[in-house]
Amino acid sequence: MNKFIKNLTGFETTLVQLMVSSLVLLPYIILADTVDLSGLTLHSMIFILILGILHTGIAYFLYFTAIKDLKGQTIAALSYIDPITAVIISAVFLGEKMSPIQIIGGVLILGSTFLSERLDIKP
Repeated sequence: MNKFIKNLTGFETTLVQLMVSSLVLLPYIILADTVDLSGLTLHSMIFILILGILHTGIAYFLYFTAIKDLKGQTIAALSYIDPITAVIISAVFLGEKMSPIQIIGGVLILGSTFLSERLDIKP
């Protein structure tokens, strides 16, 4: 979607991205009918706000602001590293198990990203 968004600030791009993703996910949430807000407490709402504002809103804002000043190859490398980092952090801090195929996939993705950056390979 970033290809179609032109001449917007990082903040505006973040708002557009989050609004579009919310609209895309809304039908699923309505049709899945698995939302149960009965266990929602003030404590959990505070954590949801922190997650939404800090870890999503501000993180996307920083990403979309920086993306305008980076090379396409660097942006691609960052987009590959992001999900791998999430899997590694969930394994280290949350104790989630990583299967051997996940480890092999992560090594292949990180290795190819590293080689692409070091050898300055143009797609």
